[in-house]
Amino acid sequence: SLLNNATLAEKGTDMNDLIIVGIRKPDKTFIFKPSSDYRFKAGDCLISMGTIESYTAAKNHLKLHTTALQYNPGHF
Repeated sequence: SLLNNATLAEKGTDMNDLIIVGIRKPDKTFIFKPSSDYRFKAGDCLISMGTIESYTAAKNHLKLHTTALQYNPGHF
């Protein structure tokens, strides 16, 4: 992905309409609300919220290998 070794500040404009919740590291630790100088490493799992359209745009632009989980209020 284009996030590898980039900072959130460098790639943040590619994720404009997403809310970055946190990052799960390969060792299963979690960074809540990462700072803009956070540098992505291979194996990081980006946790975000937003519309499916925003997610798809970021995924395609950044060449992310991801899965979207959708939440529909009232449908658990």
